Amino acid sequence: MVRGPGVPTGRTLDHLTGNIDLAPTWAELAGVEWPDFVDGRSLVPLLGDSPPPTTEWRQSFLLEHAPYDPPGGQAGAAAKATNTPEGVMEPPDPEDEYASGTPAALSSGKEALPYRGIRTADYVYVEYPTDEQELYDLRGDPYQLENLAATADPALRQELAARLQELAACAGASCRSIEDEPFVAGQVVARQADQASEALIYYLGYATQNNMEWIEGFDADVLGRGFLLFLNSNEAWLSDYRLRMEECQEDGRKFLVAIQAAVLVEDAADLPSLGAGDPALAVPMDPLPQWRAWACETPKGLTLQEAYGGSFAHSCLSNPAFQEFFEDRLRALIDSGADGVHIDELMTRSFPNHEGYCDDCMEGFRDFLAARYSAAELQARYGIEDINSFDFRDILAVEGNLETPPASPLHPEWWLFQLSDLSDVERHIISSTKSYAQVKGRQFLVTTNAYEPESNPAHIIEMTMTDFSSMGTGMTIRLRKGGKIVSTPRIPPDYSYIPLHRMAQGVTPNKAITLFIDGPGGTGIMKELPEQTQRDVVRWMFAEAYAAGARFHVPYPSLDYYAPLEECRQYVAFIQANRAAYEGADHLADVGLLFSYASQIWDSWVGASTMEPNHSLQWYGLAQALTDMSVQYGVVFAPDGNVIPDNLALDDLVQYDTIIVPWAYSLSDDQIELLEEYARSGNTLIVVGDLGTVDEEKNPRSTDAASSLRASGATVVPGLNFETYLNDPGAPEAAAVVDALNDLIPDRLVRTTNDSVTALLSRKGDTLYCHLINRQREDAGFNPQMDFEVQITLPSGIVTSDANASYMSPDLSGGAPTVLPTTRHDGSVQMTIPELEIYGVVTLSVR
Repeated sequence: MVRGPGVPTGRTLDHLTGNIDLAPTWAELAGVEWPDFVDGRSLVPLLGDSPPPTTEWRQSFLLEHAPYDPPGGQAGAAAKATNTPEGVMEPPDPEDEYASGTPAALSSGKEALPYRGIRTADYVYVEYPTDEQELYDLRGDPYQLENLAATADPALRQELAARLQELAACAGASCRSIEDEPFVAGQVVARQADQASEALIYYLGYATQNNMEWIEGFDADVLGRGFLLFLNSNEAWLSDYRLRMEECQEDGRKFLVAIQAAVLVEDAADLPSLGAGDPALAVPMDPLPQWRAWACETPKGLTLQEAYGGSFAHSCLSNPAFQEFFEDRLRALIDSGADGVHIDELMTRSFPNHEGYCDDCMEGFRDFLAARYSAAELQARYGIEDINSFDFRDILAVEGNLETPPASPLHPEWWLFQLSDLSDVERHIISSTKSYAQVKGRQFLVTTNAYEPESNPAHIIEMTMTDFSSMGTGMTIRLRKGGKIVSTPRIPPDYSYIPLHRMAQGVTPNKAITLFIDGPGGTGIMKELPEQTQRDVVRWMFAEAYAAGARFHVPYPSLDYYAPLEECRQYVAFIQANRAAYEGADHLADVGLLFSYASQIWDSWVGASTMEPNHSLQWYGLAQALTDMSVQYGVVFAPDGNVIPDNLALDDLVQYDTIIVPWAYSLSDDQIELLEEYARSGNTLIVVGDLGTVDEEKNPRSTDAASSLRASGATVVPGLNFETYLNDPGAPEAAAVVDALNDLIPDRLVRTTNDSVTALLSRKGDTLYCHLINRQREDAGFNPQMDFEVQITLPSGIVTSDANASYMSPDLSGGAPTVLPTTRHDGSVQMTIPELEIYGVVTLSVR
């Protein structure tokens, strides 16, 4: 309550205030300045006739009682509050005990548990050092009687915990800045993830004694796989590796632990030897007697190991007991002090061919069908009389229903369930893990092995949930051979990873994207290459990733492959010396490639290996061709709406002058309407091959979507086959693809006079970057490209501010930038590149 000269009477304000505001208020009324370290703010602006609106005032407020991390830790805090009644988080207040004539609190020396909390306009959230939380929705519960901590939306809990963590650590003006930020669920969590994953150099290696020299030789920001743990690994690994983990963290690195989520064995002795190359990798393990109950099963009740062979079974994420076990493992990593986790094969069922058919999967499938259809619809569509007793395995037991493609009409439903259930469970595990870390006052990074996501919809799901995307490659490419799609080894630069980087940026535009050579497949291929080829390939993969705005993990010394040390150091040093070119630069693109997630889902289901068309292969072939042609493109990700919410909007399309839709046979009605609107708006829409012949759930569409788009102004090209370019870029059929694309996309942002050079444009502030990558390599190494021209057409509104450009390359001795004279004509800039071995960067000053 305030009374004084000029203070309006009878007014109540809803602005958040606290006792920390008293000192600044008195100081301002007295006409003196308060010290910078003071957390509060003056209340004088609220005392006049025109107080600021609540939206321009504090949005959250820190609540604290006693040191949150008291001497003796949680046990010490609990010991001091043993007079707390059963089921109550705090003891009676001293004055209440005095009122009852039992001043036990003062005589016993007991006190309330310390806590910290946050108050917003709508919520109160409190954390105790005993891991308990309270959460109240003040809109419907102003007296804070119903604790919602266990039932509230995890995103809301995470946001409150994240903002509380920031307020607990701030001081002075930084507190006021945090307090003023509008409260939006997910906002601070996303910002913290961005801050934690905005790393320039990623190193992927085990922190074994043999490898510490490697780790210390790189000024890496993130150590991606410091240790490798299995489900059988016991707690002894902490004592074995904690010192090396702490040594890495002392140098400022974020230390992530890899955990293998899919490998189920009863006894660690059943696993292949881990210690052949480095005994320190042999992590202590225990038997896992629960393995059989947690395993994925075939329709005949066999584990995948029993049915298909191999050295281990696969865990099933649908199993509640396994979920709980795995979440406990992740919490143990948080408690150990690790900065994050790299989960290998979180999508534990081995997609796409070996789905799980255990009892838990059957129960989940029943729930999935019951949520989608009424009892009458289930009867009419699939002949299901009683969903509660329905067992999909009974249908599959009928001969013919496991043919390829499957004969059962329920198989598309089963495939959607598999992905939807995977999405729900993984989202819960990641959310639960992050909530636990927030309660502990920790930021904890979660990433997974998104192995070759261009062909695996399960890994696309994971990319949308994790803090940054770690894409593994086995150095293979999927091609159609003999009527079937198979993985085929292909060594760069015979094909590019830039399409993969662009896809990931389209799926998760605000997250860091990283690529690593996965083992044993990719590393096994690398180690068989001649040494010169290994050195060339690693440098080339560095160049592609960073030129595309992504990251490349410095390849780890593992049991079967040691990357070329000096070449890695050479490129890391160049990237670090030119950080401005790689941190926060925006890719410039005038062409958008639509990637249909619904089409990828149906590309990948059981039996689809012989199906045509295949959107994933057609898309990758188109992206490969445009990369080689130096067309500047981005990716428009079109979600399916079932597994991933469909948030595609017209703004996602109109940022590009041209949109190409390659063989996207599965699209929703809303997505087709958006494409029609884009075409009518005067932009260039190019439709290639089948378009929307089925909807997002694979139901045939009765109307011709391609004809409706043609009527809206789109260019429809029915038979251009981009798979031919993917199969062999040097074949005559591939040349026909390039000719067709040249006709369809006559204007370019970048052109070079050398067809063996890929160019990528980006901009940061007043600097334009043109990254150049050589694709011409023979057994003896890359053939340097000499004295070729690069012409850059400046985007509208951008002009150069310097007569010269500069050119730098990690492959040139000294690495110092070289001045390049330029010529200008009709909004374009042209220069001559003297030499390009593998990678170089042209910089232009612009305004």
